[in-house]
Amino acid sequence: MVNKPTLLLILPWYCYPPLTGSLQRYYHLARWLARDFAVTLVAPPNQESLEAVDFLPPYEKLGIEVVPAVRDRRLRHRVRRKIKYTTKSLWHRLVPANPEVESRSNDDLHQATRCVAAGRRFDFTVLGTTFLADMIGVLPREQRGITVLDVQNVESSVWEQWWRGLPEGPKRQQVERGWKALVRFEKRWLPRQDAIVNCSPVDDEWTARETPGLPRAVVPNGIDCALYEPDPMGTEPESAAFIGWLACYTNDNAVQWFCREVLPAVLRDAPRFRFIAAGKDPTPAAQRLAGPNVEIQGTLARPQDLLKRAGIVVVPLLEGGGTRFKILEAFAAGKAVVSTSKGCEGLAVAHERDILIADDPAGFAAAVVRLLRDENLRRRLAATGRRLVEQVYDWRIVAGQFRGFLKGLKR
Repeated sequence: MVNKPTLLLILPWYCYPPLTGSLQRYYHLARWLARDFAVTLVAPPNQESLEAVDFLPPYEKLGIEVVPAVRDRRLRHRVRRKIKYTTKSLWHRLVPANPEVESRSNDDLHQATRCVAAGRRFDFTVLGTTFLADMIGVLPREQRGITVLDVQNVESSVWEQWWRGLPEGPKRQQVERGWKALVRFEKRWLPRQDAIVNCSPVDDEWTARETPGLPRAVVPNGIDCALYEPDPMGTEPESAAFIGWLACYTNDNAVQWFCREVLPAVLRDAPRFRFIAAGKDPTPAAQRLAGPNVEIQGTLARPQDLLKRAGIVVVPLLEGGGTRFKILEAFAAGKAVVSTSKGCEGLAVAHERDILIADDPAGFAAAVVRLLRDENLRRRLAATGRRLVEQVYDWRIVAGQFRGFLKGLKR
């Protein structure tokens, strides 16, 4: 039996159950890479019920070694953490840090990574998300092998978009500090990687400017088409679904914009229309939108159930990066989609061929009403969307691109 190359996968989340976009990316990449690599996963322990998903196997059943990043509570480690925390707090008064970097690339993850790598040598190390770019400084080169940063999103760009959309005030100033901290973080750590993977051509252009000379690849997000049964009409044909982590400001802003700017125009032409937004941790502002024509749900154990129910899918995103699971999921479920340009950015889609695209409230509302009334258009877009994900975005294809890129890197 031929020994598989070893791969250390370091993530800021456990990623099971894979109920949000980022979790799906890393769960499925690990799942498919484990066929060709001996994968060791280091991540914080799981916070969700493992019974929440019954249609995907946990990591251990895939042959993946799982090492939880748990806090070492021995006295010397507690003292060391206290000293380090105090020092960083003083330093960050002068040079503010990004809170997401601080929360995800933390001492627990660093310590667990050092422990799992002690006395071992990995052929590859994959760092999940920009926020873990500094992990390259945690392990010596001889232990980590070739280090590949999966950027997923250019986070400084996402934070800049967030900052530009906020009104003047303390919140905008706070986000501006976080954005500028991310710019400094990315400029320091991205050029030190051995290779970089981006989710979209847009992000790849940015990293090409910031990291000239580094090997790069575009590996989009994917979808497991076998988990979805196409149904272009749904059990509630006059409804639209939006699925995403609702605590994320980009998703929350999309829900707010749709309900306040788009929905009134839709209801004038389709008074029985119903908008269903679902995802983990809906904000209080989103929950207040619930009413006769708006349904706000929490975590979905099976997104397929909502997609079977909904007539169409809407993706009214105004900010963000990467490629959208929301659209890939909708296409896999055989749903016609209305999206903003930002919502479908990075995907190989075209207006009227695969999707309807509109960026202003009136145009978005008109596209929604058009799909509700035109069954032939709905079925045509549903069919082309499903065909697209089967041919381009199925995980077996996407993970194959990631695998091929890794194997092509010089050791």
